[in-house]
Formats: sequence, structure tokens, C-alpha cells
Amino acid sequence: MLEFILLSLLALFLTVWLWIDFVQYFVKGKKEKEEKEEKEEKEEKEEETPSSQSDTEVSMTGITKTDGPVAVTGASGYIGSRVVEDLMQQGYEVHACVRDKSNGKKVDHLLNLNGQGLEGSVQLFEAD
Repeated sequence: MLEFILLSLLALFLTVWLWIDFVQYFVKGKKEKEEKEEKEEKEEKEEETPSSQSDTEVSMTGITKTDGPVAVTGASGYIGSRVVEDLMQQGYEVHACVRDKSNGKKVDHLLNLNGQGLEGSVQLFEAD
């Protein structure tokens, strides 16, 4: 009978010990999970909230004619050629990037802008 009582007490002790260990493990895991979630939320918040003004604002002061030439890619295309013309009307020196500057069909209209009395000028550069 004494053996039975001792074995029962031992089993009870082991059960309680395992239960405490399980609860500690569960609480620790839950706490780590909460800390991880808090850390992720904090990082997301930091990404959304700029640390300084320069992180989110782009200088909208633009460039001036004295800053140097303006490069326009795709200058032989419809939109690019209109951008080149507009910049030249404003007096900018334009470096127009085209695929093949020897292809008169694609670039003559750009070169002709130099002779139209616009304030700015255009120079062609090959780039692909």
C-alpha cells in the first residue's frame, strides 16, 4: 500500500512539474510572440512615419538654365520630342538621347529645332 501511495505521489509530482513547465513554455512563447508583433508594428509605424522631413519630401525647386544641360531619354519619340521642344522654348540646353542619331527620319525634327529661333539648344546623343 505504501508503494502505491509513493508511486501516486511521484506521478502527481511529475504531473504538476510537467504542467508548470508547459505553462511556463506557453507563457514564454506567447510573450515572445507578443513582443515580436509589437516590434513588427513599431517597424511598420516607423516606415509610415518619416524620421525627418527629407525622407518624404522631394525638392520641388527644380533646375534652372544655369544648372547645366537637361537630358531627355526617348527624345525621338512623340512625347520626348515635345518635352525637348518645350525645354528649348524655356531656354534650356537639351541633351537628347536617341537610339540612332544617323536615322534622319527619327531625329531631323529635333535638329531642326535648333534653327527655329528658340532660346535653348539641342544636342543628340546615342543611347539604347
